[in-house]
Amino acid sequence: MKRKPAGRRTVALFQIWVPVSVAAAACGLAAGCTVTAAPVAAERPAAGAPFVYVTGKGGPNEISQFASLGSGALRPLTPKHVASGEFPYDIAVSPQGTSAYAVDNPAKGGAVSQYTISRASGKLTPKSPRTVAAAGRPSGIIAISPDGRNAYVTSEHKGVLSQFAISPVTGKITPLGPATVAAPPDGSLGVAVTPVRANGRPCWSPASSGEKVR
Repeated sequence: MKRKPAGRRTVALFQIWVPVSVAAAACGLAAGCTVTAAPVAAERPAAGAPFVYVTGKGGPNEISQFASLGSGALRPLTPKHVASGEFPYDIAVSPQGTSAYAVDNPAKGGAVSQYTISRASGKLTPKSPRTVAAAGRPSGIIAISPDGRNAYVTSEHKGVLSQFAISPVTGKITPLGPATVAAPPDGSLGVAVTPVRANGRPCWSPASSGEKVR
């Protein structure tokens, strides 16, 4: 039986854009930078700085959440943790920065927990439903398409890849039809999504095999 490395922790990092002006959002990317170029206090997150989410494997079923300070250092949010599904393994954030998705490994089958991200505070709030079923256990990695319309989840011991549609309004995920497609028969570990091509059709491939699936 294959085993995942002990103590693996996954970090999802994204940029929250401040809807004031492009200058304000871009300025927030630089340490100690504000709209007027005045230094940012070390204790406070910089405007436009990213939030960070971490899944812990083998411990409590929870996701840690942080704000990034002007220097890039992290400060725990309040609360420091939010509840997740069983054994969260991977986490990803939508390109819009409004939703987060964690891959869980419950006793029977796989699952994806889905959350709404507060643009103001970065805090995670479970969506309804809180989880959506995925094929195979243990589930592995989740990847979201650059346009934010789809999500794909690998299965380490099962030769299928779960595929989902993401609502552009609510950010909720629902299984596509079919809900799974064939992947390497011994299971897959990674998945990557390319940008949408000129003809508007996305393509993606399980990283463990390099086989492109359309």
